[in-house]
Amino acid sequence: MIRSQGNPDLATIKRRYYASLLPTRPAEVKEVVDVAARHLQTEKPDGTWADLNYASKDPMYWGPSDHILRLHRITKAYALSGYNNAAFRDGALWSFAWWLASDPQSTNWWWNQIGVPEYLGEIMLLLEKDITPDQKTAGLTIMLRSKPGAAGANLVWLCENQIVRGLLSNDPAPVADAYRRIYSEMRVVTKGEGIQPDWSFHQHGDQFYSGSYGLSFVNDCIRYTAFAWGTRYQVPPESMKILTSFILDGQQWMIRGDAFDHSAIGREVARPGKLAVQRSWINGPVSPYGAAYGLLNGVEQLAALPVPRRTEYQRMARRLQAGYKANPPEELIGSRHFWRSDYMTHRRAGYFASVRMVSTRLQNTEVVNGEGLRSHHMADGTTFFYRTGSEYQDLFPLWEWHCVPGTTAEQDEPLVPRTVAHRGATDFVGGVSDGVYGMAVMDFVRGPLSLRKAWFCFDEEIVCLGAGLTCSSDSAIITTVNQCWARGPVEKGEGWVRHD
Repeated sequence: MIRSQGNPDLATIKRRYYASLLPTRPAEVKEVVDVAARHLQTEKPDGTWADLNYASKDPMYWGPSDHILRLHRITKAYALSGYNNAAFRDGALWSFAWWLASDPQSTNWWWNQIGVPEYLGEIMLLLEKDITPDQKTAGLTIMLRSKPGAAGANLVWLCENQIVRGLLSNDPAPVADAYRRIYSEMRVVTKGEGIQPDWSFHQHGDQFYSGSYGLSFVNDCIRYTAFAWGTRYQVPPESMKILTSFILDGQQWMIRGDAFDHSAIGREVARPGKLAVQRSWINGPVSPYGAAYGLLNGVEQLAALPVPRRTEYQRMARRLQAGYKANPPEELIGSRHFWRSDYMTHRRAGYFASVRMVSTRLQNTEVVNGEGLRSHHMADGTTFFYRTGSEYQDLFPLWEWHCVPGTTAEQDEPLVPRTVAHRGATDFVGGVSDGVYGMAVMDFVRGPLSLRKAWFCFDEEIVCLGAGLTCSSDSAIITTVNQCWARGPVEKGEGWVRHD
């Protein structure tokens, strides 16, 4: 399906990119085909669906995005049929033609400049032999809205769309420019957005975002680095060294099972199905779920290449492959303090714990597009405990948000969305680790409440001490140990509840 057209390097990248879009395991193929077949049953002759809200103005859950997601699934099913299923072909072409003719646009710039061009790039590559020259031109025109700019994950998203546009038009210029920009973003910043000196990740200013923007940054950098390996666009050694350190000394320390530590994902804690490892192939490249060709497949690709620290990539791949297990293979053991983000992780064979704090150096979180409305306390000494990684998955609609695990908080504080984002009020916040054991401390002030806390991380226990608690209000003050899914029977006694 992929032809060279005289440029072997572009042909290599295009072939690898094409292969990455489709599942190969029979169960995964069946899932895509079955879902696409259900979409065909309700698709109207004009290529639309009656149950979708095409007038939606919601900046995050934008109604027309469901159209392009269904189109994406049908297109994949058509490719998986070996391009021999006329029903899938016609359904995809009708839906694609409607999109080009209608050109719906969101009030959220991200959809117009990143999300839609990313979807269209994948769709046009899979449909390339069936679309007309005029349709290809129209699709590429929409993709031109994805102009490189911004920083961090946003820049990489914009650049990858530019690469795909170059592959579709057989133009090496945008491909070369985009790869140059992506590799230049694989750098450590001393101030601002991107990879921090401690291998955490910041986006939208001084905000800890390793599990959202940082995860997207890694997923895409891994993929496009692997696509270009051995071509003239191969990653420079220094950029590869930094990317490797970010993954192996940063990202992997924050993952348990399929889950990224929830205190590291910012406002994306509001997204159902948010995972570090997405295993379903029915979803496209756009959040909230993300595509199955993300972290696991990317790490597997790097583990197969002659990259620095290849053995560690192989161990990480085996751990990610295992999914939710209390004692995963190739377990990562140790303690890390990420000083730029006031964040500590502590790992042993049977568990993973994290402590998230906030100081004058950081903003705790934010509200964007209606996400993160109740995240006021998510950096107030939040302490998560994981055995398998599934302990908190999709629990957050049920949470009591005044009782975030590990925090001490006023119970009568109104959780007004406009008061979510703020910097910490104190400087004395941080931690220390020798790589095996760790300690974190927080001098904490929030409104009328002040206290001091310290965490001491050992082998079989984490000791949290508090002192100097004062509050000038009449509110009840509660320190929460945990708030997770119950497992097994629950016994209720006088003033306490025990979860076995």
